[in-house]
Formats: sequence, C-alpha cells, structure tokens
Amino acid sequence: MNGWLLIYKVPKEPSTARVTIWRRTRHLGALYLQQSACYLPDRGEHRQVLEAVAAEVRAFGGEAHVLGVVAEGEERERLLRRLEDERGAEYAEVHEQIALLHSELHKETQAGKFTFAELEDMESALERLHTWLVRVEARDIEGSTGYQAAALALAEVTEAVGAFAQAVYQHEAGVLRLHGGDDE
Repeated sequence: MNGWLLIYKVPKEPSTARVTIWRRTRHLGALYLQQSACYLPDRGEHRQVLEAVAAEVRAFGGEAHVLGVVAEGEERERLLRRLEDERGAEYAEVHEQIALLHSELHKETQAGKFTFAELEDMESALERLHTWLVRVEARDIEGSTGYQAAALALAEVTEAVGAFAQAVYQHEAGVLRLHGGDDE
C-alpha cells in the first residue's frame, strides 16, 4: 500500500500552531504513527494537501517533510486495521449521538411537548448529524464497515424527526382552532 508520511516539528509556542496542524491532519483522516508523524494512503489529492500542511508548518517556523512510503505485508495490515479502527470509532460516536436524538424524540413525544422550539432543536441536531456523517465518510479512506450502520440509523432518526414535525404541525393547528385562529 503506497502512502504519504508527514513528519513535522512546530515551535512549542504558540500552542495554536500545534493544534492547527493536528486538526488539519485529523480532518484529512491521517493516522498518527507517533507524535508529529502521520500517514495517509496515496489517494486523490493527499500528497498536495499534505504538502500544503507542511508549508503551513514551515510558516509557523517549524520543519516538515512529506515522504512517499510503501507499506507491505504485516505493516500494511496493521495500518489498514488502525485506519479501520479509527473510522469505526468515529462512526460509533455518530451512532451514539443518533441514539441520543432518538431518546430525546421519545422523551418529548411522551411528554407531549410538540412545540416549534423543540422541532427546531431536533432539526438542528439532525442537520449536525448529517454533516458529521458526511465528514467521517470523507475521511473513511478504506471504506470502513461502520458507515452502513450509521447511515441506516441516521435515516431512521430522520424519519422519526419527520414524524415529530407532523405531530408538531397537527398540535399547533389544534391550538389555533381551540383559540379561534380559524375564524375567517
């Protein structure tokens, strides 16, 4: 398996440099092999993106190297497992947040709290989950098995939020009728 290794060193201060580089590499789905050394398989524009991160490290006053590497045999398998494990952990987090939204929907439904404010909160949470899943999938270089389960759970909670929205609209229409909002 061909890939790219970014090895870098940034000044200790300001700490924002270190955090910025870490966030950029993690956003790409880079696998940290040790502190300040991360790996990305040779896919798409990974080399160019890592070169841009290396330039950013240098702009912070640090040193950076982007090296082409070939992982074979057991090392290749270890890298693939670690990539799969990292994405799997991210999909599990998404799944956990979906379960929390399901729980919140159930609680509000049981309480009969069919308000537009609650619906807005639910829709906002749902939008964040959709965005999060798209981001994790973009980092999923090796096609982790966790995606299918997370996508299915997200589809189910999307449907549940839709049903909650229907209940809110029905409830609000009933409130309007009760208070004479229909008298035209």
